[in-house]
Amino acid sequence: MGSFLRERRTLDGIRRPFFERIAAVIRLPWDMAVGEDFRFPETEGAKPRGLDLINAYVARVHRAVHHDPVVYAQFLRAMNLLAPATSLMRPRIAWRVLAGRAARKRRPVVGG
Repeated sequence: MGSFLRERRTLDGIRRPFFERIAAVIRLPWDMAVGEDFRFPETEGAKPRGLDLINAYVARVHRAVHHDPVVYAQFLRAMNLLAPATSLMRPRIAWRVLAGRAARKRRPVVGG
């Protein structure tokens, strides 16, 4: 916003150009919020294609953060908008998310 305002002498006509520029910034957080809404059957409107697959993956991410510090750290970066949400789908993270349950079963129990 600061750099946007420095480019102008007045606030006249600022609304449309500002929102056009900010749309790219808020698109992903908005999509994340709307995607969560569709977990509830009461939600109305057209569900974006592929959302069920994404929500299923995110549910696995949520489970993985309980036992995998690498996934947990990346999840925090994504949720705090320090990294794009798509960073949770990078191969290094996706492998840990998708193989996490099997890896935990193979891991020896300490003291057990």
